[in-house]
Amino acid sequence: MAAAEKASKSMADDRCIQFGAELVEAISQPVLVFGKDLRVQIANDAFCTHFRLKKEEVVGHPVRELLDGWVHSAALFSVVDKVRTAEKDFSSVDVQHPEASGGWCGFRVAVRKVDVSGAVALVFESISRRPPVFDSEELLRLFIEHAPFAMAMFDRDMRYLCASNRWRSDYKTGQKEIRGVSHYEIFPEIPARWREAHRRGLNGEILSAEADRFVRQDGSVQWVRWEIHPWRNAKGEVGGIVLFTEDITDRKKTEEALRESEENFRELADAMPQLVWTADAQGAVNYYNSRAQEFDGFSRGKDGVWTWAPVLHPEDVQPTVEAWRAALHSGTTYQIEHRAKRVDGEFVWYLSRAKPIRDQEGHITKWFGTTTDIDELKRTEKSLEEARHNAEKANRTKSEFLANMSHEIRTPLSVFLMALDHLQQVDHEPEHASFLKMADQSARRLRALITDILDFSRIEARQVSIEESSVNLRACVENAVDLLLPRAHEKHLSLQSCIDSAVPRTVILDPDRLGQVLVNLIGNAVKFTDRGEVDVSVQTEGDHLRFSVRDTGPGIARNARSLLFRSFSQVDGALTRKHGGTGLGLAICKGLVELMGGEIGIESESGSGSTFFFTLPLRTPEMCDQAVGQEKGGLSLAVEGLPVSCWRRMNPWSET
Repeated sequence: MAAAEKASKSMADDRCIQFGAELVEAISQPVLVFGKDLRVQIANDAFCTHFRLKKEEVVGHPVRELLDGWVHSAALFSVVDKVRTAEKDFSSVDVQHPEASGGWCGFRVAVRKVDVSGAVALVFESISRRPPVFDSEELLRLFIEHAPFAMAMFDRDMRYLCASNRWRSDYKTGQKEIRGVSHYEIFPEIPARWREAHRRGLNGEILSAEADRFVRQDGSVQWVRWEIHPWRNAKGEVGGIVLFTEDITDRKKTEEALRESEENFRELADAMPQLVWTADAQGAVNYYNSRAQEFDGFSRGKDGVWTWAPVLHPEDVQPTVEAWRAALHSGTTYQIEHRAKRVDGEFVWYLSRAKPIRDQEGHITKWFGTTTDIDELKRTEKSLEEARHNAEKANRTKSEFLANMSHEIRTPLSVFLMALDHLQQVDHEPEHASFLKMADQSARRLRALITDILDFSRIEARQVSIEESSVNLRACVENAVDLLLPRAHEKHLSLQSCIDSAVPRTVILDPDRLGQVLVNLIGNAVKFTDRGEVDVSVQTEGDHLRFSVRDTGPGIARNARSLLFRSFSQVDGALTRKHGGTGLGLAICKGLVELMGGEIGIESESGSGSTFFFTLPLRTPEMCDQAVGQEKGGLSLAVEGLPVSCWRRMNPWSET
């Protein structure tokens, strides 16, 4: 808005100079017009001809330089200062101009303020040849009629002598003839205070008002800025007044709307639970809401700028100031957590955020910010972190206990199984055989449970090592299938495997852990499938291997899938009672797959069978060679930025 007003004022000034130049050229006497900066704006041809100067030697130059060396020039500029500062509206002074011949030429210079912008006109008349006295009244009337701003000239009875077109437009007088008509007849609603100002102006006073409320006859309100200057005739007598006005109604409406908006903003800001603040484009904080009184250390300077650094905790001052400077430099959102001192002396955690407000051209005009109390959140985060640490510690303790207990139980149980096996070999009594078989099955189931608990506790405690080597993948998969084939045949199920031709023959992975996962998934498929088939397949999927175990069993309902892969959880209790199981198998599979860098999941619908699948990173010896090359004693890989030892070891599924 400021830029627009400035541009509008500049255009008005240009129009004023243009009109003035046309009028001044019509005057036969030498004339100079200069602005507030005392630089010449207009010089007519008569001036340039008389003093033998070119226009470019005059216009734009300081008027003091042009009149330097004239006799009584100091008195002239003393009068100019009085006219410019509104002490006088019109005056004259006699000066002498040095001639080239060495003599002097006398001039009487008429000095008059010609518009509200502060421009002053100097009209020179030679005293030696005594031309007719300059008619200042006629010059003023001519200037007013063509002025691009609102001006009117009145006689001593407040009758119109002339008025500018802008005056007629602002006050809606139309094109009717108003010369000789009383000002109070055209505007009977003029208030008494203005009539008094006119009277004082006719007595020689210069008066002005920056903003005055004018209630029109139709009830509308007009805001006006005005100045009253008496004008004088050639005898120096006050012949009437010149009234300069500017309609500032739109500006006042804008100011009022802005004031109401600011009041609404302040009321809203004071109602907010946060500290609300604003800063100028350079980052100086110029407003805080009433929450500022809750802090110890805020201070406001005479320039209205707030000092906030003393409020901060000493350790947070530098990072907070640096973050604010960085936001000001980049023009991006400012955000930082810091401690601030309350009036009770306690330092509390706060989150400060600020966003830049931009104008239509994208320039930052101000910043709007909030400071929110997050001390309770910080305390909660600290409590949660302590709770998480304690839970992890307790979980590790539990896993270590389970591992130790499982080991202690499995050792005597192994001896018990050996004893049962020996009894079955030496005791052939029929009545003993069924009891020995039942004891053997129960012991083996107990050993499987202990093994699962031990594996799961080790996975939870991250005590399971992944030992990778170069493996024949087909042999690894077929060995897992062969291990479950007798059980599948017992249930008359078809169990087969299929490895896609795009899958490399040799890959790098942990064959033991892969076999453990495959055996678990295939075993579950065989266990819960009463008829049909179980298929095992392997294929490439981008830079991963995808292993799938599909069965034609009862399937799993969508709402029951959330129980899968959880420890000690089973989908169907009836099936568990029928087939047994600990509920740890899938949890162990999930843990092993994730330790090997993969993911596990399921695709299933109730009554339509299930497909359990998992993915593992696809790595081959050739990839290792390309990545880091062959090293003595083994092959070193770099996978996702981490070195992984890939070394060949003897196992039943290794590539030979």
